[in-house]
Amino acid sequence: MDVTISEMHATVRAVDDRTLVSPEVVDVIAREVLRRLERDRSADDARRAEARLWNSVREDDR
Repeated sequence: MDVTISEMHATVRAVDDRTLVSPEVVDVIAREVLRRLERDRSADDARRAEARLWNSVREDDR
């Protein structure tokens, strides 16, 4: 099964019957991955914004 999630693409292969998942389970997993990617991206954006703020303060002091 090929799965594309935003910027990520993966191929999922079942190795035995116990690893097969329903489309609903794949959907739940995909939503959670997207939620965590967005959370991480938001945290990175906040860190960059704070760094820009402090860099501008430092530049003003020169």
